[in-house]
Amino acid sequence: MSENKREQIAEEDKIDLIRVINNMWKGTKRYGILLVLLTGIMIVFFVFRTWHSYSPIYSTSATFTVGYESSNFYSTSTYLNEKTAEQIVKTFPYVLNSSLLQKMVAEDLGMENVPGSITTETLGSTNMITITVKAADGKIAYQILQSVIEHYPEAAKVVVGDVVLNLLDMTDIPEHPSNQPSYKRSALKGAIAGIGLSFMIVLIYAFTRNTIYREEDFKKMLNVDCICTIPQIELKKRSSKTRKEISIYSRKISRNFLESIRVLRTRIEKDAKKNRRKVFLVTSTAAGEGKSTIAANVAMSLAMSGSKVVLVDCDLRNPSVREHLNMNEKGPGLFELLIGRAKFEEVFQWNEKYQMYVVPGGQPYNNASELLNSEEMSTLLNDLREKADYVILDTAPVGMLTDTAVLAEMADAALFVVKQDYVNCSGILEGISELAQSRIYISGCVLNGAKAGVGGYGYKSYHYYNR
Repeated sequence: MSENKREQIAEEDKIDLIRVINNMWKGTKRYGILLVLLTGIMIVFFVFRTWHSYSPIYSTSATFTVGYESSNFYSTSTYLNEKTAEQIVKTFPYVLNSSLLQKMVAEDLGMENVPGSITTETLGSTNMITITVKAADGKIAYQILQSVIEHYPEAAKVVVGDVVLNLLDMTDIPEHPSNQPSYKRSALKGAIAGIGLSFMIVLIYAFTRNTIYREEDFKKMLNVDCICTIPQIELKKRSSKTRKEISIYSRKISRNFLESIRVLRTRIEKDAKKNRRKVFLVTSTAAGEGKSTIAANVAMSLAMSGSKVVLVDCDLRNPSVREHLNMNEKGPGLFELLIGRAKFEEVFQWNEKYQMYVVPGGQPYNNASELLNSEEMSTLLNDLREKADYVILDTAPVGMLTDTAVLAEMADAALFVVKQDYVNCSGILEGISELAQSRIYISGCVLNGAKAGVGGYGYKSYHYYNR
């Protein structure tokens, strides 16, 4: 494998890693409140489980030495104690759990079974032994301990002979449980579990988010060409004038945006000249991808180069060309023309500022497909072909409505706008397939809103901010 190939693979892996990190950050911002809520729920759940399952246990204990009853004057206590300790260690568990001792203790308490647990611990190889009793009630635990001390010698007599218990220390009746619940620890466990689940959710989101980031993704994921990349525009103050300011005539727009629009215009001119195309529709998969902004600026740029251009607002459900071009919001438009409420001369308006003709959308209308598929619409487009060098149609999102598919049968070519990291590739493919069914020529895709920074591939010499 050549060195250049290795570097290319390493660069692609690096970009994919950046994409995953970028998607994780987006997922965290998008579902941040839900993730915090999930963590809070896990904390509450763990604390509640600790509280609900908590059963107080009282513990009491006694420490004593053990020995044999012996009348042998010559027996040495050291040997006796070591021997006793060794035997006691081996036999104590059996004696404590023997049915004989359990029965004796239960009879003392007046119960059928001993309501507690009994354990022993020997200090090294000495004959010092500690008996610990745990029960759900402190008084009962204390009574069990007394009964064990009293009856153990008798129960152990069969196993190890006569045993004497010499009490050294014994606790009183416990007033507080020995197993106090740690709600802080439970809350910490819940927080860790919540954060872990949140991380898994964000990770799944990052790997399942299959969107377009860069020009190469169009060929790789969609098998279509990207003919231009438009950078993301940051306007410091968001207002009702935001759309108006995203224009190649605005002083606030960066030079990179202007150059991108010029590149797109040049490719449209080349395509139109080579294949004798005039009517270009501009669409996208979903709303919010910036197709109206692209359509308006392409029309402006074509007009700026000296061409006779007509921009038609065919998104009758949500007309926005008037707003983009800062036109009077009132007045007839395409809707009124198609239903016969206005004449062509009333809607075919000359825009002095942008040096082009505009047909605004008019009154919003929900059942737009019928009007766009009418004889009047076909006649209008034929007339505009005769009057202009270019006819730019700003249409509705193809992934949401059938309006654009209707217009695609009348237009010459289509520009498909894809906003960076916005719509899943499956949705984009469905939109392109729907356009392709109308047999319209797709000039190419336009990557809109390209950002630098994490995941912002393609613009490394300057910086843009998201939204």
